Amino acid sequence: MTEEQKSIDWQEEKENLDKGGDFFKPEPNSNYDITFISDPEFYKDEKKYDDEERMYARFEIEVDGEEKVLEIPKLTTENSFYGQIVRYASVNGLVGETIELFRQGDGKQTRYVVTDLADIDEEEHENQDVVLEDEG
Repeated sequence: MTEEQKSIDWQEEKENLDKGGDFFKPEPNSNYDITFISDPEFYKDEKKYDDEERMYARFEIEVDGEEKVLEIPKLTTENSFYGQIVRYASVNGLVGETIELFRQGDGKQTRYVVTDLADIDEEEHENQDVVLEDEG
């Protein structure tokens, strides 16, 4: 028996199985109100379809009164799903916040849109206009 085999706490492993929860799988062309229960946990994973290791963000959320798990790639673009969450959280925080999410398309044509960002972007644009007027 190796040292690793001796140190496994199977009761703890069993409890961790329950933490996996149900994964959030939005239907194409649908709107959802998502409430964030936790900040993200980050992990690296290599998916079966490529050899590239990527970072992922895992959130505990509530949708339609049910606790779910949301896992998304941690991409570095503003318009990625993760980027939209970061933009929202930078203004409002995240835990306890509810966002409206729209899933557009299906398969490789899927796009996620945090519709609440329209208000935030408009507000930031208005604030920039005020600054520009003051400078002039």
